Amino acid sequence: MIDISDLDKVGKYKIVPESNSFTDLFLCRLESNSKPPEGAVVLADGQFIVGFSRKCTHMSCYLVPQHSGTSGNLPTDDGLLSCKCHSSCFDLTNRGLPVIGPATDCLASVELKAGNTSDEVEIVRWIQDKSVPYGIPYGGTTAKPNGV
Repeated sequence: MIDISDLDKVGKYKIVPESNSFTDLFLCRLESNSKPPEGAVVLADGQFIVGFSRKCTHMSCYLVPQHSGTSGNLPTDDGLLSCKCHSSCFDLTNRGLPVIGPATDCLASVELKAGNTSDEVEIVRWIQDKSVPYGIPYGGTTAKPNGV
């Protein structure tokens, strides 16, 4: 079980201590106008906890600090997380979908399960969404030009 009592507001994250099956993960507290992503633990206040890989799917740069056991605030509380290396941006409220390139793969995420108390979650398994075809998250770039 992982203690999430320090994820007390939207935008807070916590790096998960490494285990044999799960390394380089972080958990964060978010909210969204749509339904929570697969694997999220829904909280009583309509917010949810999600877990993702700390590594960008473009070239494995770390998205949150590398210091084990740390916690902090995401740069924004809107669920978007940018990679400092090459400016990929991921929507954590939507399965870690890349919304700005060069990354085209969703962040690897984990399925979480509520623990015995409201301050605990358990990691169940890895979830890996398939690659996103170029153009899908960028809004209409796959449409053919008129007359073609």
